[in-house]
Amino acid sequence: MRKHVKIILGIIFVLLLVGCKNDTKDQKWLDDIASSITIDSTLNEVASDFEVPIKTNEDDLDITWESKNTEALTFESIDSKYMAKVVQSTSSIDLEIVASIEYEKLTATKTFNVTIVAKVEDSNMRKLTIKATIPNALPENSYLSIGSNINSWQPSDVDYKAKKISDTQYQLDLEFDISEGLVTIQYKWTIQVEGASASDQWKQVEKGEDGVSEIDNRLITISGSSPAVTTVEDTVLAFADPNYVQPPTVVGNLDIITDFEMPQFTDGRTRTIRVWTPSNYNKDDKTKHYAVIYMQDGQNVFDTKTSFAGEWEVDETIEKMILENNVDGFIVVGIDNSSKRMEEYTPNWQDQTDAEGGLYAQFIVETLKP
Repeated sequence: MRKHVKIILGIIFVLLLVGCKNDTKDQKWLDDIASSITIDSTLNEVASDFEVPIKTNEDDLDITWESKNTEALTFESIDSKYMAKVVQSTSSIDLEIVASIEYEKLTATKTFNVTIVAKVEDSNMRKLTIKATIPNALPENSYLSIGSNINSWQPSDVDYKAKKISDTQYQLDLEFDISEGLVTIQYKWTIQVEGASASDQWKQVEKGEDGVSEIDNRLITISGSSPAVTTVEDTVLAFADPNYVQPPTVVGNLDIITDFEMPQFTDGRTRTIRVWTPSNYNKDDKTKHYAVIYMQDGQNVFDTKTSFAGEWEVDETIEKMILENNVDGFIVVGIDNSSKRMEEYTPNWQDQTDAEGGLYAQFIVETLKP
């Protein structure tokens, strides 16, 4: 009898130990359960509603969901499922959604980062979101923008001013119609100062890490095969110091003619003309003849000091050709651009009502060349 009692008491003791062990839940146990919560792995960028779990796989604990931006994302029960309701806007929104589980006095969470992509109504329209990280916060009277082929390389154009997300994070949202084919965007980030003149708009363009060396234009191509929203993340290493004085980089001889009249235009327009000759050029030698090359955007042709994004090194190239290829060289005439650059460089096609290409060509042939 005593033996049976001992066995029964032993069994009861073991069951009590097991029961105690199962009732002992700690924070790590709950954190491990929270870490196992998953949502659809394709949800880095979402454009429509998606499901989220409301129970854990183990222990059947309830999961609650929260988003700090309820204007972009809400949660509600639909047909015994829990859905995240996406509210799209005209620009992409980055946000966090948080899953929480509770057990007695313990709480554990898991955070997911998603982007609610911008709404695209037209099948020919594509959204482009460019995110920029800059090295330091900007002064209060400054803003970040791009100079690009899509804004006539005018970074002071406020339509291309980036939205401030934080002191060092900015975002620019653009939209393109690709019905006529792909769109190629070239650009550089710049700092613009409120109230500054147009001549200052490239003084704080992005540079290499040393703040002096040039970098290539950033390049993005949008086509019919591009997603509804393309997101690009840029890191700006440094901006040019607006007080830095770039030494001239011209080799050979450069004569600059300012206020050269352009009589073909009725608004009194003038232009700076840069005439370059090789280092072996002798103006007193009337027997030697040179071919003459006329180049646009004259500020960029010969000298880094006057260029907005690095010179084209035409002078260095010709000097090298003279030395290595035994050529006589050339005379190069650089015609500076102006705020009328796009109008002057556009031919007079029927659909270009403000084109001035015809007058500009007449200026070169009838006035500048003679």
